[in-house]
Amino acid sequence: MTSMTASKWSSKSLGGQLRHQFFYFLVRIGGIIPPYIVLVFVAAWYSLLPSVRRRSQPYLTRRFASCGWLSRLWKGFRLNLSFGMVLLDRIIYRVLGRGAVLAQEEDNERIRSLLAEGNGLIVLSAHVGCWQTGMAGLACGGVPINVVLLQEQGNVDLHFFQQGIRGPSVNIIDPSGPFGGMIEMLKALKRNEIVCVMGDRYLPGDKNLVDVKYFGEQVKLPMFPISVAAAAGAPVAVMATLREGACVARAHVLDVFSVPANVGKRTELCRPYVQRFATSLERLAWMQPYQIFNFFDMWN
Repeated sequence: MTSMTASKWSSKSLGGQLRHQFFYFLVRIGGIIPPYIVLVFVAAWYSLLPSVRRRSQPYLTRRFASCGWLSRLWKGFRLNLSFGMVLLDRIIYRVLGRGAVLAQEEDNERIRSLLAEGNGLIVLSAHVGCWQTGMAGLACGGVPINVVLLQEQGNVDLHFFQQGIRGPSVNIIDPSGPFGGMIEMLKALKRNEIVCVMGDRYLPGDKNLVDVKYFGEQVKLPMFPISVAAAAGAPVAVMATLREGACVARAHVLDVFSVPANVGKRTELCRPYVQRFATSLERLAWMQPYQIFNFFDMWN
């Protein structure tokens, strides 16, 4: 992830690949408990680095607006530790095969009923909780999934999806490709497959953005998932997979909606649906503040 002073986002995960490999090594030689102990000290060290603090401040200052700097430093540590635990859970899943993604039967039934319509399903998610593990849970459900993911060198998320998921093969759709990957997305939906999209990120130069309210202020979010849903007639499920404990996560369906075919790429028609996503994300931030991993300035 690039510096906050540049106000840019990168697909590379916070921490770098070398440190990820260090925790892979710890899990292989020490099992589960030692890496979690080491993680506490690593998160504390990270939380003292000015560059790391700058990345989380835009979110923390809005979520905890009345807190002083010392309290916010503590909350920044809790956020970094929570993020580290999510990454460590993912490593344990990859190395030891330990992990569980739970869901309420009601949510499972909603997903099944949406797929029964025959137009595929767009799962609209965000960098919240164990989102990668949540996608793995969908894959283990037997339905082919397609993950829209920037194939950037050093992206450990890409490595996880390519090698870490057990179950049906996962197709990676690169949004930097021709037409932003929309043709591949439409083909997958026509096959009644699941397409997973992150609704809180957009590529540099993307002009298909819409202004919505998030924590009472204006942010720009991509509207292409809504346009694809309209073109394919596919329903949209806003989902988040939250960490509940060591190697245990629970998937939640936050909202479900359909997009009329006439919406297309018209900004004003897309806006209400993108706002529904932003509202779901903000509501989740008030309930689970340390599982919202916005390490860049969405408001800039």
